[in-house]
Amino acid sequence: MKFESITGSIGNFGTVLPITLAIAVASEVNFGAMLLFFGMWYIVMSIFYNIPMSIEPMKAMGAIVIVGEFTQHEIAASGIFIGLIFFFIGSFKGMRFVQKKVPMSVIKGIQIGLALMLFNTTIDFILKDLIFGIVCILIIVIISLYHTRLKIPNISALLCLFLGIVVGIYVNGMPQIEFLQIPVFIIPSMTDFFNASWHLVLPQLPLTLTNSILMTSILSKEFFKKNIEPDTLSTTIGVMNIVSAPFGGFPTCHGAGGIAAHYRFNATTISNIVGGVVLITIALFFASPAIISMLPSGMFGALLIFVAITLIKSGFDTDSLFISIITALFSVFINIPIAFIFGISIVYATKYLKK
Repeated sequence: MKFESITGSIGNFGTVLPITLAIAVASEVNFGAMLLFFGMWYIVMSIFYNIPMSIEPMKAMGAIVIVGEFTQHEIAASGIFIGLIFFFIGSFKGMRFVQKKVPMSVIKGIQIGLALMLFNTTIDFILKDLIFGIVCILIIVIISLYHTRLKIPNISALLCLFLGIVVGIYVNGMPQIEFLQIPVFIIPSMTDFFNASWHLVLPQLPLTLTNSILMTSILSKEFFKKNIEPDTLSTTIGVMNIVSAPFGGFPTCHGAGGIAAHYRFNATTISNIVGGVVLITIALFFASPAIISMLPSGMFGALLIFVAITLIKSGFDTDSLFISIITALFSVFINIPIAFIFGISIVYATKYLKK
């Protein structure tokens, strides 16, 4: 096993862990159960897709849960409902229709918008821990510049994580062992499904269609030379949520940001298995959010900034830079669903006027 397989496995942790921690602190979701299912799907999807496929919490839902008050039953209902939606879309080849109708320039615009939002998150993380953030950025830049020339593995992400753990233990002491409680089967009520569908599922749908499915399909081919059908991604998103949500797992998806992170930090196929084992170990023996909160925020910021750069570079490879930029700005300053609709409207209106 190449050493880079280990280092690449944590490339997406800068995206997954901060969101997961914030969700656990702000809601009733069991932190250990979340990490357990993320780790399990890291391994399963690595084997299924034979590339370091990204596994992430659904970001729109995560943001809403963090700022709102939702019960464990409502969150479970949202995962089951959105899982059923994407399982049936993928099973009946509905993404083929969506892929034909959604212009590439709009997809790339959403991608650029996501990168800009990651930059904003990055700034917040780094400003909270400026010195450690700068140190990690320098580590990533220096090792990235020389690992190809000197033919050494890119251990930048692993080194940042190691330093983060050392600093965290020095400042906060060793984290206490807290074993994972056996997940309880959750049966949401019809009221839970209604509240979840309106407040959590609807805002998430456009982001999952673009970022988790269409963009992930495109970047899988661009970065890892793997042709993955959007319908397959839709189906696996459905399966993950139908299985995990009733047992306390947070709604889960694939994601362009994760694919970019794995590519940026030289992940290989086995990387997700390594990452999955790490997450499952944390879930089983350190089920409290304290294990993640002890890590310096500057470390997460440093990892995210290079993921955002990778996304932007890929996003500018578009068939209409104007449409992509407009869509990206709407994503950042309004929201992704409006940007999605507005971008498609401009493209089709332009085609109609040219007739």
